[in-house]
Amino acid sequence: MPCTVPELAARFRAVLRRVRWAPIEDLVFPSLTISVTGRTVYSNGQWVDVSRQEFNVLVVLAKEVGRIVSREDLLRTIWAVPVSVAARSNVLTVCISSLRGKLEATSAGRMIHTVRGIGYVFRT
Repeated sequence: MPCTVPELAARFRAVLRRVRWAPIEDLVFPSLTISVTGRTVYSNGQWVDVSRQEFNVLVVLAKEVGRIVSREDLLRTIWAVPVSVAARSNVLTVCISSLRGKLEATSAGRMIHTVRGIGYVFRT
């Protein structure tokens, strides 16, 4: 059912009042800084060249510091892969391995840990 422009504007304003916008902040840890808005990663003050997918995986894990994130959740969130495909996919394993190598090369140490059969956890 069509509505008038003023009514449509009023509906948008009502929706915007109900939405809570969370400010995007940098994720700062003792040896790692992730700039979400700038899409950059610094480990011990050194810039780390990460791919788009590696950055996305790192942000998801870092936002859930200390909590296990399942492989399926990461694959659904980052790659939008269905669960049936996720079980057979190796793309996440390769991405995590590459990301670990880049972070460990800058002496950040091991921050991404595997929880066998479940997923991954980010620890500082």
